[in-house]
Amino acid sequence: MPSAAPGVRPLGRRPGAESSKSDVLDAATRLFAREGYGNATVRAIAAEAGVDPALVIRFFGSKEGLFSAVMERLNVNLPGLLQAMNSSERQDRGRVLAERFLALWEHPETGLATQALVRGAIGSPNATGMMQRFLEANLFHSAPHPAVATVSAMLVGVAIARYVVSAGPLAEMTVQQVVDTIAPSLQVQLEQL
Repeated sequence: MPSAAPGVRPLGRRPGAESSKSDVLDAATRLFAREGYGNATVRAIAAEAGVDPALVIRFFGSKEGLFSAVMERLNVNLPGLLQAMNSSERQDRGRVLAERFLALWEHPETGLATQALVRGAIGSPNATGMMQRFLEANLFHSAPHPAVATVSAMLVGVAIARYVVSAGPLAEMTVQQVVDTIAPSLQVQLEQL
């Protein structure tokens, strides 16, 4: 059987469907983080992953399904964040939450997924709705209290200023300085729970 010419991808399915699916998720995470949901196309994601756009649709059904899969990838880390906060001493919960939340953003793998989630939601009603449903299902359902919404808003605001817009004092501070700055405010809200 003749092999493909150098530089030409052979026709047919790539070996390893799970590997291809993971490659698509990695590419989507990078593009949603870099371009936002509205500007990241299925075609561009497929090109970045080295697959045909039809395979992206086959795996995820749609661009929305792909964005949801990127959010689900992040969900693997959320229960650990909440568990760490809940298992800490009551007076330390604000600090523990701030440290763990910022660690998600600072980590090379989860940081990109988290950026993809927030950048994707900015400016796209579809992605905003998906993010809202994701947060309600994974965070708010267990504690439907106004303090939870306030804490979430504070953390998202810090994340946007520090990691998405990268402007102002929060972007210039060390992680420890950010923790020291926001932990007391988080603690006040968490004491209401």
